[in-house]
Amino acid sequence: MSGIANIRAHIDIVDIPNTVLQIPADAFANAPRLTTVNTHSEITHIGNRAFFGTALEHITIPSAVVPTVSLLSTEFITQSRG
Repeated sequence: MSGIANIRAHIDIVDIPNTVLQIPADAFANAPRLTTVNTHSEITHIGNRAFFGTALEHITIPSAVVPTVSLLSTEFITQSRG
């Protein structure tokens, strides 16, 4: 198992710091234990498949971000307003 894959295998909660404005494509892809991502209102972009292959139960996406279907199943996405 590669280093990144090994780290991703153990991630269950991610807090995105206020200094991070973009989440790149595949950033947390294939992190099977990831259930929670805490975001903030200043995020401007979330890349394709950023959360693919996770156990994500809920994420709130800031209103400035236009979510793509390929982030994850849309039933878990809440878009903030305002």
